[in-house]
Amino acid sequence: MTIWLVYPYTTLPQEQWREYRCHYLAQSLNEKGHHVVLWTANFWHRNKTFRTQNHEVRTENPLFTVHLLPSLPYYKNISWQRIRFEQHFAQQFLLYSKTLVPPDVLVLREPAPFYSKPILDYTQQHNCVLMVDILDIYPELFAMVLPKYLRFLHKIIFQSLYQRRKKLIQNANAIVGVCNQYTQIGQAINPNIAAQTVYSSVKNKSIEAILTPTKSLDKLDITPLKTKPKDQIWAIYAGSLGKNYDMMSILDLALNLKQRQPNLVFILAGMGEMEIEIKQKIKKNQLTNVIFIGFLDENTLTHLLSYCDIGLMTYAKQSTVSLPVKFFEYVALGLPMLNSLESTDAEQLIGQFGVGLTYKSGDLNDFEAKMMQLIDNETLCLEMKKNCRKLSEWLDADKQYAVYADFIEKNGTKTKNIEKK
Repeated sequence: MTIWLVYPYTTLPQEQWREYRCHYLAQSLNEKGHHVVLWTANFWHRNKTFRTQNHEVRTENPLFTVHLLPSLPYYKNISWQRIRFEQHFAQQFLLYSKTLVPPDVLVLREPAPFYSKPILDYTQQHNCVLMVDILDIYPELFAMVLPKYLRFLHKIIFQSLYQRRKKLIQNANAIVGVCNQYTQIGQAINPNIAAQTVYSSVKNKSIEAILTPTKSLDKLDITPLKTKPKDQIWAIYAGSLGKNYDMMSILDLALNLKQRQPNLVFILAGMGEMEIEIKQKIKKNQLTNVIFIGFLDENTLTHLLSYCDIGLMTYAKQSTVSLPVKFFEYVALGLPMLNSLESTDAEQLIGQFGVGLTYKSGDLNDFEAKMMQLIDNETLCLEMKKNCRKLSEWLDADKQYAVYADFIEKNGTKTKNIEKK
């Protein structure tokens, strides 16, 4: 089969981030002999820069081709420019897809609020099987940008976005979710649709390859982390620094514990819109127990995580995230977690497999109590590390994406049974 993957926001292998979901999927499909075409933007979402000046086609291997489509820039994730970017992406997809034979299966990244309709129309026009890969839930996320007194009206305010998602999933042939929570949202819209959960995990063998041999801290060139005293405990947050993340709670906890727990060090690795605010608060409160190191490439971050003791997953109360990628990184590196995502896949897996603790988001006292529970109980942490190793075997990307590829094979040639709405 020929399978097209439409993911405008993906990272590419050359960009020093971990391999993205669509690349793992492409590899699994290639191993089964299927030809894969990835459609993405030439404007990189993560650092808001252009990858190329024009349309470019890259051949990753004989069975995997990447089309970088000409894009319009945007510099704020929620903005009119972002809407224009998505609309233009759809136009460019329709333009350049004319040069190729239509695929058997088209996998569309969701959320796709302003580019899904033209692509849905394309699949129906060319009789392609449409699979929707649910990575996030945007109508719900947009509620966070509303004033608090209006948030209870978000389903009315964003009714058109909810209707768009409903129409897309009702007209899809199959859905895949990055977590059970998102898969269930799709099934609630279309109860009879073929559905599968495939976690956005990482490859254990890739982690092992990076860590062979292990680099000493002084060779990682991370200022000021040149050595780690034996009595220090490192708690790390590694990821995006956006409004959806409760970074201020980390800094507040650092301030509370600065004198009482001098051996506890908080490390912040990442980039995003809150970077300036974070640096200002660190400076204002003289948080010498917080080390901000910014963006790290995949290899350096992996080595750093191997020296850390606790992984932080601090999210705002209204966050729609259920199971972030950092969860899989922490598990693969054997880091017990402190998690604020309540009633989510993350909380369920952490509790079921004993790999961390969940605290109440925005509750500094509970955050501190759970942190102390970890740093005061070495036996508990050692047990959690062992549990992480066991869980990582089940979550390994090679296994997860083999399931995804099998699901596409099983449902990629099904007779369409879609309900027109």
